[in-house]
Amino acid sequence: MDYSTIISQVLIIVGILTIFVNIITEVMKKSFSWLSTSKVINIFVLCLSIVLTVGVFIAYWQMNGMMLTWYLVAAFVIVGIMVAYAAMFGFDKLMAYFEKK
Repeated sequence: MDYSTIISQVLIIVGILTIFVNIITEVMKKSFSWLSTSKVINIFVLCLSIVLTVGVFIAYWQMNGMMLTWYLVAAFVIVGIMVAYAAMFGFDKLMAYFEKK
């Protein structure tokens, strides 16, 4: 498998993970009223994003028969933080941040 295929698949997975985190977060906010405060929901989204991202990418790596190392798991955690940012603030705030710089 070449790198361009892997990168395109990873970007698709990140987009799908962001959608799933948004859906799960909204369901949890409607189901549990104590989750509706800002700080609690941000911590919930961060934990959910990291757990889902690491789990999905470990499964993806294993399904493709690639070797899994410690620095890949660290990269998965960083991608999980990016998924949490996208789920919490959305694409518009990210673009506004880059336009300021």
